Amino acid sequence: MSWCFSKSVSPEGSYDSQKRPIQQFNGSLAVIPRRYTNFGEPAGFPRSRLTQVLGFQGVRGVSPLRLGKLQWLNPKTQESTQALVMGVDPGNPVLKLPELTMQRASLQLQAGVLFDKASKTSAGPVTSSLEQGQSFTTNSMVNAPV
Repeated sequence: MSWCFSKSVSPEGSYDSQKRPIQQFNGSLAVIPRRYTNFGEPAGFPRSRLTQVLGFQGVRGVSPLRLGKLQWLNPKTQESTQALVMGVDPGNPVLKLPELTMQRASLQLQAGVLFDKASKTSAGPVTSSLEQGQSFTTNSMVNAPV
């Protein structure tokens, strides 16, 4: 149950992979670990802290967002690039993205992922393969737990 995308740079020079998900948060409060420094950095967070947040007045629900990085291997060129992986609960997504709702059934599959079309082309022909109804397989190694 993950959504995966690589960093892509906007014309303004900022990393879209850093700002786009934050702009799509499905809520008004984010609880993050004290040592956390940037959106792409995986940092552990005890699930019990989310349960504690439910005890505060006005909190209607919580939804975890798990982050990790992996080395994505382009099967055509054998080039490796780093990708950000986000794990969400498909039934209660923390991000307001129509794709999460439209692809909920796919995300509930054990290896179900969504791939951002705006990812770097170094990831390989992922988008074109999927648009043609073909599957896309890559080897990747997760660098941090998701």
